[in-house]
Amino acid sequence: MGDNPVTLLKFFNTQEERIIAITEKGILLLTIDSDNKKIKSLVVNLGNLKRKFHTMIIDSEDEYLYCGTSTGDIIEVNVERAIYKRMAPVGKNFTQGVYTMGILPNGDLIIGAGDGTLAKISIQTMKVKKRTKVWGSVSSITFTKDFTHFFCGTKEVYQISHFVYLESRIFIGSIVTS
Repeated sequence: MGDNPVTLLKFFNTQEERIIAITEKGILLLTIDSDNKKIKSLVVNLGNLKRKFHTMIIDSEDEYLYCGTSTGDIIEVNVERAIYKRMAPVGKNFTQGVYTMGILPNGDLIIGAGDGTLAKISIQTMKVKKRTKVWGSVSSITFTKDFTHFFCGTKEVYQISHFVYLESRIFIGSIVTS
């Protein structure tokens, strides 16, 4: 990509020859042509929007891509058309950027921000449904198999029950390295 380094890569969920590449200058949809040993790229049209992306997630059907930014918003991209669709959250952005995201079976997003905010965002309205705060910058999120809880990492690990009340959190413990 020359003078446009790739900062994040992710395979599509349903097409093993397709990859999303986040670069310093934008988003590329890549198609691997194994027979000819080439990679074809399509630049996503973001219009005048310029952002630094920290994280991305694609829905299970590979229809929409969600990218968390350093400015604290989430960009939704229509993958088929390779075009910016809309932005979340409606209202105030998340402080200190969006650093990690997860997607629920119903399509709603769980985001983790640099200021310790965890939020559930409605995929229909792009509004925040619930929010809470943990100590430290949220760097990772992982769901339980049944999606009834998730864990988030900061300097500590928290267990969150997101279907009942996002506000209910249980501190699991400090991370200890040996």
